[in-house]
Amino acid sequence: MDPGVSEGSNDAPWHCLSTTESLQRLASSSHGLTRSQADEALARHGPNTITVSEAFSPWTIFLSQFKSALIWILVAASIVSGALGESEDSIAILAIVVLNALVGFYQEYSAEKSIAALKQMAAPRARVIRDGEARTIPASRIVPGDIIEFEAGDLIAADARLISASALSCVESALTGEPEAVVKQPGALQERNLPVGDRVNMVFLGTSVAAGVGRGVVVATGMQTEIGRIAALIREAGEGRETPLQQKLDRFGRTLLWATLGIVALLFGLGLLRKEPIVDLFMTSVSLAVAALPESLPAVATAALSLGVMRMSRRRALVRRLASVETLGSTNVICSDKTGTLTEGRMSAQTMFVAERRYEIEGEGYEPRGAIRSGGVTISPEGDSPLRKMADNLVGCNNARLESVGDSWTVIGDPTEGALLCAGLKSGGDPVALERACPQLYEIPFDSDRKLHSTLRWLAEGRVRLLTNGAPEALLARASQVLGREGVHAVTEEERAALLHHNASLASQGFRVLGCAFRDFDAAPSPVDPVEVERDLIFLGLCGLRDPPRREAREAIAKCRSAGIRVVMITGDHPRTAKAIALDLGFEGDGETVTGVMLDALDDNALAARVPRISVYARVSAAHKLRIVRAWQANGAVVSMTGDGVNDAPAIKGADIGVAMGLSGSEVTKQASDMIITDDNFATIVDAVEEGRGIFENIKNTLQYLLSCNAAELLLMTVCIVSGFPSPLLPIHLLWINLVTDGPPALCLAADRANPEVMSHLPRDRDQPLTDRSFLETMLLTAAPVAALTFLVFLYGLQTGGLTLGRSYAFTSMVFSQLFVALSARNGMTPFWRRNPLSNPYLIVVTGALIFIQLSSHQSASFAHLLQVAELSLHEEILLLAASATPMLLLELVKSASHFVASQEAGAAEPRRPWMNWITAGVILAGAAGAWLQWPAREGTSASYVTGGVERRPVRRTIDATIEPRKTQVLSPMPGVVRFHDCEVGSLVVENQLCAAIEDGASRAETARLQAAAAKTRAVAAKQEIRLLGARKALAQARAAKARRRILAAQRRYEEIRRALLQLNTLAVRYEAAFARVEREGARREVRAPAAGVVSERAAQGAIVRKDDLLFVVNADDRLGNTFAIATRDIEGIKVGDRVFVVVADEMLPAHVKSVDEAQKRAVIGLDSGAEARLSPGLTAVRIEVEPGKERLFAPNEAVRYAQEKCKRTHERHCVSQLWVLREGNPVVVPVELGSSDGKRTEILGGDLKAEESLILEDGR
Repeated sequence: MDPGVSEGSNDAPWHCLSTTESLQRLASSSHGLTRSQADEALARHGPNTITVSEAFSPWTIFLSQFKSALIWILVAASIVSGALGESEDSIAILAIVVLNALVGFYQEYSAEKSIAALKQMAAPRARVIRDGEARTIPASRIVPGDIIEFEAGDLIAADARLISASALSCVESALTGEPEAVVKQPGALQERNLPVGDRVNMVFLGTSVAAGVGRGVVVATGMQTEIGRIAALIREAGEGRETPLQQKLDRFGRTLLWATLGIVALLFGLGLLRKEPIVDLFMTSVSLAVAALPESLPAVATAALSLGVMRMSRRRALVRRLASVETLGSTNVICSDKTGTLTEGRMSAQTMFVAERRYEIEGEGYEPRGAIRSGGVTISPEGDSPLRKMADNLVGCNNARLESVGDSWTVIGDPTEGALLCAGLKSGGDPVALERACPQLYEIPFDSDRKLHSTLRWLAEGRVRLLTNGAPEALLARASQVLGREGVHAVTEEERAALLHHNASLASQGFRVLGCAFRDFDAAPSPVDPVEVERDLIFLGLCGLRDPPRREAREAIAKCRSAGIRVVMITGDHPRTAKAIALDLGFEGDGETVTGVMLDALDDNALAARVPRISVYARVSAAHKLRIVRAWQANGAVVSMTGDGVNDAPAIKGADIGVAMGLSGSEVTKQASDMIITDDNFATIVDAVEEGRGIFENIKNTLQYLLSCNAAELLLMTVCIVSGFPSPLLPIHLLWINLVTDGPPALCLAADRANPEVMSHLPRDRDQPLTDRSFLETMLLTAAPVAALTFLVFLYGLQTGGLTLGRSYAFTSMVFSQLFVALSARNGMTPFWRRNPLSNPYLIVVTGALIFIQLSSHQSASFAHLLQVAELSLHEEILLLAASATPMLLLELVKSASHFVASQEAGAAEPRRPWMNWITAGVILAGAAGAWLQWPAREGTSASYVTGGVERRPVRRTIDATIEPRKTQVLSPMPGVVRFHDCEVGSLVVENQLCAAIEDGASRAETARLQAAAAKTRAVAAKQEIRLLGARKALAQARAAKARRRILAAQRRYEEIRRALLQLNTLAVRYEAAFARVEREGARREVRAPAAGVVSERAAQGAIVRKDDLLFVVNADDRLGNTFAIATRDIEGIKVGDRVFVVVADEMLPAHVKSVDEAQKRAVIGLDSGAEARLSPGLTAVRIEVEPGKERLFAPNEAVRYAQEKCKRTHERHCVSQLWVLREGNPVVVPVELGSSDGKRTEILGGDLKAEESLILEDGR
């Protein structure tokens, strides 16, 4: 029989076999496998390792960011824009796409490490019996049939059937989630379908030995173990999972794609029917596609989720996958593990029943401090003898130890004994004093047959006391006396029944109940036979332990219920305990409790039908938890699974949103999760759900804002194209609007605070689309007024200033209107005034900044050239800004009316939507206006016109200019203080006249400093000379006295003073030398006039100047020379290289233009050779005549009268206008650039206008 198969279809499971049957099935023996058998089994079953699926490469994760249809639409738009030469548009769109992918890649790079973490749970080495000898081998080489040995502290290296065990207990929380150590025994079990936690004759890979020793035969290795099955479940659970937001955005992208293609194809077909150029049609189609696509949506959605991640991290929830943030908001079922999530995850003694009195134990965790209460009154252990006896029993029959780690306490040893020890300490027990007074003599370990744990301790005068803890039923069966209120007395059957009833009552409340008893001996029993020793006991009382519910969990569950979220408990604990905890936490009272064995009897369809009625699942495995999650998903629920153990990992991976505990959670669970709760608090999950709901609302409002803006652009473009108008917005305008103007406000909307009432609403349906009927109505309500207003200002600009001006008006109006709409968009259909606008200050600041940028864009020539718009006056922009507020005011008016109607019709099944009339009226108005304004230009019209011709003739320009005198600046040659000699402003100076002197102030100060330092040093040296004379005299006296010590001391002092004097003299010499050098080099500098002329500027007398600072300026009073500078307002009339004539006293001197500075309105004129002799000094004004160049076109002023009025109003020299030209009997609009006018005719500087063409002056009808 293949040992790799744990059980065949007709074979009993391993835990139902005896040890002999297990060895026979595996072809092994108590002496283990031989080397050859082990090698053969290793080749057949493979190494004892967890198989890790192929790791995701960084490139795979990066490319997975491009799955969305919306992303590929943007990529296609970028490629088409680049192919048509719109490189700026192409690069900008592509940059947004790549940035979005990089953010997603960064968040998800470490999301596929779950199974790899499982490998860390395997024991690296293990003790096996091979060829009858014990040896240590790598755990990866263990095979089925091997005999393994283990003891306290070891990790189990494989799944094994116990052969022998001595006081063996194992911690199996990695598999079951329960913290209590499970007592093991090798006997066969009868029931076949036992959960993992009840298979007490089995040990499992990844679990640890808490106490005792044992030996077992390996029955499964690698992926065939329980841990291996969990690894396979994790891999299976994570396949093909998408969050609701990803699904909705993907569906929305596909819908938008087909809608965009349909509209573009329709308009492209209309253009073909009208025989318009193919290239122009294609460019227009690209413009429409750009207008329809919300280019910033992927980036804004990613940013909204990222901001949500940041806010949630401040609420102690770390999100590992961005899209999971929104999924939390749509969660309507939370499947939560009990232990460590809803409860604290550690056993705690909370109640005792001693001497017919119940005590409540307060305190948290294993901290050995807390009050003991009875009947609501705090009890002092010192005055309660029965309680002290109970405390001595709890601490005296105990091998655990408490240890303080920072602010918390941990238990060293068995968690149950740790909880008993903590209760004993709170009740007045002192293990140190007890050990000193009553040292331990002998211990009888706990075993599953006796269900007791006993210790023998010495008392005074050689007596011995037995302290026993264990199952209450076992203790009462061995007790002959009981401790009552009056002391110890013989136990009656009524008392025995009452204690058993009290035990059952505590058990029904979810407590694990242990009893305590003792017995005194006159002498130490020998031998120590448990049967003889553990009888005739005196029963002390009962102690109830349980994993207490978290204090915040009850409130959080109530909050979930009000929010329409169902909370389900899934645990590996006993059904009775699970049900009690559920009732304590406030779970639905009518919910069913189902065990894992019951789940096995249900197929997937039956479970899906029954799962809405089940509130508590007990004694379930990892596979059961995954089935429960999938059953809820089959009912259309968005499921969140929370847990901390390895057994929770598959369900966490398979849930829509997997949540792991950060403090107690295993690494496997954290890697499988979408979110980690750093404080292990169930209430934090509910906070995260609230944040997720707010994020979804923000994303929906942002999407509505973006699509409303894009719909307005699309309506505008469609009306203009259908009506025969040129495109009102260029691709660069649309890209600027969609990315720069719409993007920042959209980010602010995405970062908005959640509505405080968001948790009072029911969860969204999983299949509810992003764009429902209400969404589309609001979008059209917003888009129609914006499009209508923009269309009207476009027509006005087209009529008065030509195509460029019309596009500039339309572009500016669209930007301003959409910025105003952003202020209203954050409220959905709620009126603006019902929500404090200052609650989102970023939106106000960003809107104001973007309005300022848009205003500036038309004031800068380079900026206007980049955006392909005309320069507008500030007056025009202010008027456009005021007009652009109209759509927002109209929108708010409709929203207020809708809100009023909804409040009046609160009970109506379908409230009326009065804004639909506004939408229809706006669209009809825009179409009618376009058709009416375009009607005269239609072919076949019978209209007659008064026309005028276009003339071509040469141009001679005359420019009045002022000659700028030649200025000479005199700069300071050095730093210092300036002293002027005459040379006042306006005074005449001659060449080389002394005007100023620079005194080096810094040198003078340095000289004074050095002189003072030298004098001070000399004074100190003089004092040292006097001290030196005294020291010399003292030395002479010491020598005369022949006192050796005095001589040495006096000689040392004399040498010290002499060395100090030498140093002072040297320092003084250095100061004096530096003083002489500075005094010599810091000479006074004179400054003279460089030429004759008039002083026009001068520094202040006595001013401190630096090198190259301006001292004074001389305007030269000499001949003009052959080059001079002029200043004129008519600088646009001349260009570098133009031939000009300088008119002086009716004489025309030939010259040429050398340079032009339009910003400063200055130019430099160079006279031809010989002409300069006829210019006199002091000339200040001249007239410049530009030599006639090429011929120019001139139009009658009647054809451009509107543009001339605009130019006069805005003080613009060159204006763009629209001329109506009669070509082949039809009026045609021709944009042109206008120049100067002589009162009758206006110069045409640019445009598609030809000489001899007929201009329409007025309608002749």
